[in-house]
Amino acid sequence: MKTLALSAALLCLASGAALAQQPRSIVGEWAQESSDCGTQFAYIVEPKGIANDELMCEFDTVRRDGPVVTWTGRCGKSLGAKEVVVATDRGNRLNIEFKRSGLELTNLLRCPKRR
Repeated sequence: MKTLALSAALLCLASGAALAQQPRSIVGEWAQESSDCGTQFAYIVEPKGIANDELMCEFDTVRRDGPVVTWTGRCGKSLGAKEVVVATDRGNRLNIEFKRSGLELTNLLRCPKRR
């Protein structure tokens, strides 16, 4: 009986540790400056897209490896350009690199959630 209880306790601890190591979602609003939050200059990151007033991407695939998210899809006003986009979560900062076009967005700040 003690062995069963000990096994159950260890399983719970292992499950909790695995959950604690899950990276948080990068979905949300990000901006170069905090004053850009809530404006057309902020970047809206969705599970399969990124957009702001000047940029729009829709992705067909998404892969996550720890703090790094890699998308493949299309970007541009007409969504015509194929693109591979890599986002790296650095806590409250996000770097987004567009591999084919060479665009880099660095040190984006996570915007507070709006009500």
